[in-house]
Amino acid sequence: MIVPHFAATARIVGDGATARRSNNPLVDATIERCVRDFGINPHVRVAVESNIPRSVGLAGSSAIVIAVIQAIGERCGLELSPMEVAAIAHGVEREDLAIAGGWQDQIVQSHGATGLMEFAGPISHRRLEVPHEPAIPVFISWRAQDSESSGLSHAGLQARRQTSLVRGVMEELAQCGRAAADAIEARDVHLLKEAIGQSFALRCRVMDVLPQHQLAVERANAHGAVANFAGSGGAVTGVMPKDEEGFLAGMRADGYDVVSLSLE
Repeated sequence: MIVPHFAATARIVGDGATARRSNNPLVDATIERCVRDFGINPHVRVAVESNIPRSVGLAGSSAIVIAVIQAIGERCGLELSPMEVAAIAHGVEREDLAIAGGWQDQIVQSHGATGLMEFAGPISHRRLEVPHEPAIPVFISWRAQDSESSGLSHAGLQARRQTSLVRGVMEELAQCGRAAADAIEARDVHLLKEAIGQSFALRCRVMDVLPQHQLAVERANAHGAVANFAGSGGAVTGVMPKDEEGFLAGMRADGYDVVSLSLE
């Protein structure tokens, strides 16, 4: 899903005659790939800003990469489809920088819309028709001190991707995703909560969940929500309970940063 509270932006600030690296590996690798793929000026300089909490599983890295691609594309007059932008960003992170992970972050950010992503055949993004009235209240919470690079947890999973256990769990997770998408469009919050809870249980079957990350889910659930990880890194998300103010106060008292939003 898209979280309007957070964003990464990029702008072209120069394209001089000499190379000037940004000291940000994400920015530099993205520029280098665009130089290879599109023949742009290799000396282009890009400034980025981001308020996305880093290394807690909120897709901060891919947001920067996609912002840079879009800024370069606009400057160079490149007409890139959302899936083309996602493919470039995926290549930068997974191939050029060897950050383990999937396609989810790049696809949802490049499309700019909450959606269901299918990976069994040709990769696709189904934009969900999210009801506005009544809205579905959700939350995201995290603690900076619990952060962990998502590449660490994904690397171990990638090494076991062909095992029968991982393949079986991935099939079940796919069904959870489809059930959650259908529940969102039907505004069936009960079924959405079931899918979220089941997906967390499935995750625990194939990944080593750090105690502090499991605690984040447990505390959210203890305050009346149903939660799972937002990605890998420690942040959790889920459906807000009816007592929204009590939930927010409880999570903050436990030491978590938390934002509330309506699914859109």
